[in-house]
Amino acid sequence: MFRKLERPTLRLPARQRQELAGVLVEFAEDIHCNIGMWRSLEDYNQQFFGTRLPFLGEPGNVVATGIDRHRIQHLLWGMYLILNPDMVLSPTHPDLSRLSEWVALFLNDRFVSMPRDSGVASFLAGPTQFGWDIKRKLVWMGRHSYLFRSLFRGYIEGSGGDEGISETDDFVCQQTTTWSGLGVVDILAGSLDIMAQQRECLRGWYERHMACYKVLSVHGPLVEVLNTISDTPYTVRVGKDHAPRFHEIGCFLGSLVPWNGEWYVSGSQRIWSRMSDESQAKLKDSFLTKSPAVAYRYCKDLAQEAAQSTRQHFEEFVALHGGDLAVYPDGLSMAADWQKGGRILFAARPEKEVKEVMKKHGLENPWPELSLPDDLLRSDNGVAVFYRPELGMEIVPGYRYIASGMEKRGHDLEADERLALREMIMAETVSPEFVNRLVREHGADSILSALLLPKDCSYALDFMLRRHKGSDFRNRYPTLAFV
Repeated sequence: MFRKLERPTLRLPARQRQELAGVLVEFAEDIHCNIGMWRSLEDYNQQFFGTRLPFLGEPGNVVATGIDRHRIQHLLWGMYLILNPDMVLSPTHPDLSRLSEWVALFLNDRFVSMPRDSGVASFLAGPTQFGWDIKRKLVWMGRHSYLFRSLFRGYIEGSGGDEGISETDDFVCQQTTTWSGLGVVDILAGSLDIMAQQRECLRGWYERHMACYKVLSVHGPLVEVLNTISDTPYTVRVGKDHAPRFHEIGCFLGSLVPWNGEWYVSGSQRIWSRMSDESQAKLKDSFLTKSPAVAYRYCKDLAQEAAQSTRQHFEEFVALHGGDLAVYPDGLSMAADWQKGGRILFAARPEKEVKEVMKKHGLENPWPELSLPDDLLRSDNGVAVFYRPELGMEIVPGYRYIASGMEKRGHDLEADERLALREMIMAETVSPEFVNRLVREHGADSILSALLLPKDCSYALDFMLRRHKGSDFRNRYPTLAFV
């Protein structure tokens, strides 16, 4: 089949062909047996972009049914980019369309007489009363389902190769993916026959309440704990078999997730038989200074104060630079300007306040010392600094090629410009706000050209932003530590 393709772009080595074949067969089972995973993805696409299968027709014009070639084409497009992350592939590539037709004919011929019962469907249709019922389904889907197993393997390899409880929990609860920027929690929530309130609760598991918990009491299968970071009590269901060990636990460091009005332990825990008040205070201070975005999930008052403080810094940034975007020729120029800006800002503050800041942070000078990565300081292709009013600052190196590429509005882009624009879209460290800031000034044609996407598609940029920056479409918190 692959030998019949006109170009070598979609020809895969044997191992990847085998992997793709397995994905296609399980996709066909999903559709044939109405398991719900692919339906869940299409439902989200309809909600986000107004079409169930992006780029395969204007909204409403393509209504796929059964093991349809349009569905296969969208699946293949996603899988090719998972198997070859550096590939730039148009969703309407002629060979992609041709391959989809062949696969659709083959799969329909094989599945037409097959029964519609499925072990996967029965498993997902099982009990959903307790949090561990949901977690079993979540772990299976993240590790073994055709949509996520290749991504899970890549995540584990990128995390050092340890397929432990913590790594698995991070992936299934928190990671967003190439499937329209959705995570495993999203697809599972859309696949299960549960109430709308439960669906939203499950989709919120990416905000696990990671903290140090003090065990207060044990009552049968329920454990009362205190979040020592926020001083908030939680009722945790652990089950009768696990409850006895909590009699021996003084504190544990771990995550909790909600389900049906109760909380459940998620992932691994670090356990202490007892912890002194001094140690608890130090751990709390560490959370609030080193992991503020995690603490802000449940310390809403601190999150609000941090947002207000970040907005104040934003206004100071705008006053210094005349807007929310500052551009420098290189990293050293940026660092020098920051030092100068710090002096100006501290010079404008009352002397008593400045002395208190110096004493609190042990500063020799009234402005904080800069600590920037060497590769950023050595960057000589332009650096952009963009400030978001309530979220904070982001730094984008390589801005020279981004700016020149955007200014061309899709015409005569050079290789360096195409690469810089693709990297800007694919980088998790670059926010949708920054991209849209440039698009408002120059339009999106250059970005779409670099990504081989149609320029007349109203949702094309939004789709790519969600695909590569899915976490930016969830709840976000300031990067500023506010104690």
